[in-house]
Amino acid sequence: MVFPCSISVAGNALVGNKGYPDIVRDFRISFERLGAMKADIVLPSHPQVTDLWEQKTRLDAGGKAAFVKPGLLHDIIEQARIAFEKELKAKQK
Repeated sequence: MVFPCSISVAGNALVGNKGYPDIVRDFRISFERLGAMKADIVLPSHPQVTDLWEQKTRLDAGGKAAFVKPGLLHDIIEQARIAFEKELKAKQK
């Protein structure tokens, strides 16, 4: 089980960040570490990025494996990585 949190840019300065000059490197390290993890159960901090509401409905209906979704972590990380690289590229122009 994993609870990935704060993997979006969320207004952080990616370029010229004097207070956190290694922010880009650290984001990439986080993506790599999370991407290497195996998790059958993922509880994202923002459920709208997944079908978590549908999973909760299945749980309420008695589904014992309602929150089990192998591969979900990698999907979330890949979406976050793509959004990060897009934002970084836009800020570097």
